[in-house]
Parts: sequence; structure tokens; C-alpha cells
Amino acid sequence: EVAQRGSRHEPINGREHVITQIHYVLVPLAPGDQTIEPAALQLGIVRPAKGRRRSAFDDFFNDPMFNRSRAETKVLQSPTVPVRVKALPPLPPGAPAFSGLVGTFDLAAAVENSQLKAGDSTTLTITIQGRGNLMDAPAPTLQLPEGLKHYTDTPQEDIQLDAQGYSGRKVFRTALVPLRDGDLPLPPVQWTYFDVAQGDYRTLRAVLPTLRVAPAEGQAAPVTIAGEPSGDGQRPVAV
Repeated sequence: EVAQRGSRHEPINGREHVITQIHYVLVPLAPGDQTIEPAALQLGIVRPAKGRRRSAFDDFFNDPMFNRSRAETKVLQSPTVPVRVKALPPLPPGAPAFSGLVGTFDLAAAVENSQLKAGDSTTLTITIQGRGNLMDAPAPTLQLPEGLKHYTDTPQEDIQLDAQGYSGRKVFRTALVPLRDGDLPLPPVQWTYFDVAQGDYRTLRAVLPTLRVAPAEGQAAPVTIAGEPSGDGQRPVAV
């Protein structure tokens, strides 16, 4: 994919040249030896036509109609470029599942409100940002506690492309709805990616708070049993 394109003027051997550079970003899909085929450019080269010697009278009428020249078609090709794609090393034993991301990233996670009532909702926001194949980032896997419903929203991407590759961030939002009161601890968010700067796998970890859930308004208080059985076998009940 074309990442950047620009032109500049530069003197070469006493003559001014226009240099155009096009930067492509290549993402290998499999390990092994690959070959980038030659880039080809067809152009027309204007050469003076062979004929009589020009005179001062010809120079006076300096007009394309009077210029004796011809265009010659030529095809320029770049050399082939060999590329060796290395395979990723095996994932270390006990490490969290590999996310498929390769690059350099940071992870952040936050809960909109950790103190709420049963039936209310709060938003969990997880952000992965950095440089690499962000568009391939999957939604994180969370083992949420029982008594907590969740609804995942469509991820939001803000990714740019330049001569160094892809960079930006990807945001995942999940609505959490507690169905009961009490403390509901949220598990930490973990993301394993291959760090190209370190040349090894790296696991990012973000700690989440415990949801403090109060009873919903109008919810009946719990029933508790108090006292000893009476002589007739009946147990008094205290609410």
C-alpha cells in the first residue's frame, strides 16, 4: 500500500533533475524467501531529429512547430529485491494467548463508574495503541464474574499510515450490567504481542477495579432466620 509520495528538485552533474519517491508499506503474510518483482515505468524521451544544421533564423522562430525532434519510447525497470521473512518464535510456556500483533504497543483500561446499583450499567474501555498491525487487534477475552452481563460495542479505530508503517490506536468498549448487589471483582486485562524492538514476546497487563454494587431501589431486603425452635416445632421468623 502506498504510504507516502513526494517530489523534489536536485542538481545532478550540473543539471537540475526532478526526483519522485513513492514509499510502499509491505506486510508479509508467511515466513520464507520472497521476491519483489521489478517496478516498470514507460516513458517518452525527446531527442533532436537528425537533419540540417540549425541557423539563427531557426532560433528566431523558436516554436514547437519549427522544432525538429522525435519522441522515443523507453521502458525503465528496477532490479528485483529479495526479502527473507523470519518466522515468529514459539510462544513461551505459560504465556497468555498471542494476540497476533507485531510492533510496539501500550495498553490502558478503565471503568467509567465502579460504584453503582444492581441493574445500572457502566462502561469498560480498553485501548491498545502504538505502531504495528493495529487493524488486526482482536477484542480482548475477559473472564467476567457471574452475575454480570456484558454488551460489546463495535471497536473504534484511529489508524494512520506513513513511511514507517501503521500507527494509532484501537478502542474497545463494553457495557457492564450487574444483576445482583455485592462486590464483583473484574479480572485484569492481558495482551501478548511480539515486540519488534526487543525481538521477543511481551505481555501487557492492566488492572481493573472491583465493582461495588448496591441493592436496586425498591429491592426487598433479604430474609434472615432468628431464634430457637419453640416447643411445638415452629421457628419464629424475623425479617
